[in-house]
Amino acid sequence: MSYQPPRSTVTSPQNPAFRPMRLAIGLIAPLLIGLGTLAVVPQFKATFSAFGADLPRMTQILMDYPWMLCPAPLAVLALWAVWPARQRDNAAYLFGVMLAMAGSAFVVLALYRPIFLLGATI
Repeated sequence: MSYQPPRSTVTSPQNPAFRPMRLAIGLIAPLLIGLGTLAVVPQFKATFSAFGADLPRMTQILMDYPWMLCPAPLAVLALWAVWPARQRDNAAYLFGVMLAMAGSAFVVLALYRPIFLLGATI
């Protein structure tokens, strides 16, 4: 009888497991920022009109296009669709969270810059 090496009963998965929670977080984070922008910008619009001064370009863009962050979840889905299957959920998660962080930083800077500029002149 010849030697037969032991065979493992554990099989390695050919397709990695789908992690829907990571994809969901990657989609929900930028969606909340986009919808939050739609809710907050009109309140600032009345305040800025009372200033009577020209707004910085970044603020004017946000006032003209408050919906510009709403399509961000579509970008996350597009990245998820084209990314290799092994890391697609992680990529969508990271991209969505980073997109939400960058979008929220843009919104905060755009909305508070005119207030800081007004405070600097007083």
